[in-house]
Amino acid sequence: MQFIKFCLAGALNTSRNLLTMHAFLKLNSHILLSSAIGFIVGAISGYIFNYYFTFNSRKNFFNKLIFYFLLQILLLVLTILIVYFAYNFFGYNPLISQLFAIIITTLINFSVSRKFVFN
Repeated sequence: MQFIKFCLAGALNTSRNLLTMHAFLKLNSHILLSSAIGFIVGAISGYIFNYYFTFNSRKNFFNKLIFYFLLQILLLVLTILIVYFAYNFFGYNPLISQLFAIIITTLINFSVSRKFVFN
């Protein structure tokens, strides 16, 4: 059930991520900067939804936020690498590249968040 809640929250976070990235691309921002900003917007809302909705946490908000933030830094690096390679080497559209990255990082994010962040 947690994974379903995680995916529901993730759908909202993904839409925020992609809409933010799209907006920055329309402003002629670099693809990797747009990707990073989209990721950060999604990660911030992701923490709030996962803390309260997915994992029903009610204490240590800021302590858990530190671990979540560290995890998100690692996932951001992975996202940028995936977007870079998908776009530059395989010619995928930037938003499709970001979507690939979201799919991959979602599985990692859920596993690590459940075991180490929101345990």
